[in-house]
Amino acid sequence: MMETDIQKRERRDLWVAIVIALFLGVYYLLFNIISSLQYISDQHAHWVSNMMFFWILALLWITYRRWRAAVHRQRELRNILSSISTEVIMVVDSCRRIQMVNESVNIFGFSPEEVVKKKTDLLYLDRRVDKDRPAEISDAINQVGFHIGQATGKKRSGETFPLEVVTASLKGREGVVVVIKDITERKHAEEAILQAKQTAEHANEEKSKILIQLNENFQKLKSLEALRDNLTHMIVHDMRNPLQVILTAAEVLEMFNEPKMNERNQAKIKNIVRQAKLLAAMVNSLLDVSRLENGLLPLDKKVYDLVLLSKEAVQEIEALSHNVQIIFDKPGSEFIVECDHDIIKRVAVNLLTNAIKFSAKGDKIHVAFSRADSFVRLMIKDSGPGIAPEYHEKIFEKFWQVDSSKRKQMHSSGLGLTFCKLAIEAHGGTIGVESELSKGAKFWFQIPVAGSASVTDTPVAAKSV
Repeated sequence: MMETDIQKRERRDLWVAIVIALFLGVYYLLFNIISSLQYISDQHAHWVSNMMFFWILALLWITYRRWRAAVHRQRELRNILSSISTEVIMVVDSCRRIQMVNESVNIFGFSPEEVVKKKTDLLYLDRRVDKDRPAEISDAINQVGFHIGQATGKKRSGETFPLEVVTASLKGREGVVVVIKDITERKHAEEAILQAKQTAEHANEEKSKILIQLNENFQKLKSLEALRDNLTHMIVHDMRNPLQVILTAAEVLEMFNEPKMNERNQAKIKNIVRQAKLLAAMVNSLLDVSRLENGLLPLDKKVYDLVLLSKEAVQEIEALSHNVQIIFDKPGSEFIVECDHDIIKRVAVNLLTNAIKFSAKGDKIHVAFSRADSFVRLMIKDSGPGIAPEYHEKIFEKFWQVDSSKRKQMHSSGLGLTFCKLAIEAHGGTIGVESELSKGAKFWFQIPVAGSASVTDTPVAAKSV
């Protein structure tokens, strides 16, 4: 991605400060030399000169730190834009000039260098849904934070093709984020289905079964499109808060950073890292769920003790569990399983994190193990509000959450339990929940017992909890 106008302006400010500092430095030296030659002892002139010199040095240092912070913010945003999606992602200013774009812009036949600083008209035409509302896009962004529309894309060769354009506000920066998706195949499929439907409607009774099947396929296609749209909305929405935290923390460091960093600034840095990990975890969960659904996530199975593996999961979420007490019911023996260490630990982390979110301060969370036939079972019990029986199956569906409107502080992507279910089933096991309203919840999973192979040492020695 090319250097933006903001970067160039900040780099220019840095060099202006350097030139001024050098000029005053030379002036300061010449003044002292001339004063010594002419035996000038004007103390006031010396004091003013010294103050100007040290003031410009301080200005130079502040400008340098601001430039470094701006470069860091730009790098973070560039890394996010280039890694989270294979679709075209752009940062556009208020004048519709492209400030930043990833490599996927080559679907238009242009390189990133060729479109930066150009207006979006180079790539696509108006994407409003209602052509009679000139301010439709800005109104939608102001009200809900994003706008979704369809546009006509223009390739370098002059060829046009349909696009879906998602525009979202970019907190902490001027302009918006634009996500562009080529929907040529979708349009062709919809047109083909509609054409087939029209043909079937004029056919005789012998073709009625074909019409019914086409209608069913059309509804399935609409459901898949709605699911994909919801996924796009979730990514746009959940990206904003971590990005805002990163930018806010960076600005605080810009203003208050000192040679010896104080505890408050150290906490801010830790918060930046934590929020960045949150964003990465959401994206990774999304990718892993997709790969598990398609059977494309390989499992590195080895033999482990499920008790030690679960204690590692507790250590990983130690920072979240300071308000609750996690109690391990002492197992009578080892519970040896053959599994993918990282995958099963993530399942345990997800279930423990879920229990912590729905527990009040001072509550206890019990972790127990048992063995039935050829399976080893892990159970995690909390004292939270519980889950109504009619939702016991639905909570494992993708993007499904219980009472999310009443628990805004517990908002999540709705992928955690979906990942757990797919991961356990990939190991040949089962997962479930036992719960009633106001009586807490008991999540459990079971996976097959390992054979006669020896136990593989876990990479982290689990401490007692």
